[in-house]
Amino acid sequence: MADIVIPALGGCGNIKNVDNCVSRLRIDLKDQSVVDVERLKDSGTSGVFFPQENHIHVVFGPYVEFVRNAVDDAMKKG
Repeated sequence: MADIVIPALGGCGNIKNVDNCVSRLRIDLKDQSVVDVERLKDSGTSGVFFPQENHIHVVFGPYVEFVRNAVDDAMKKG
């Protein structure tokens, strides 16, 4: 999952912070213009939106925590 999400967000270098709520990944970005929304859809998300500049919400539903853990682990590896 992280192999799709991270590159679609512009790579590790474009991700400033990753958090989640009950159903969404909430991510602070350096540059939202490099986000590939179509590629994010390949991850199984049910929605993608930008509530403010350089901040994205990616909706995964009840398994968001598993996605968050995969993204965190992949980012630690670089």
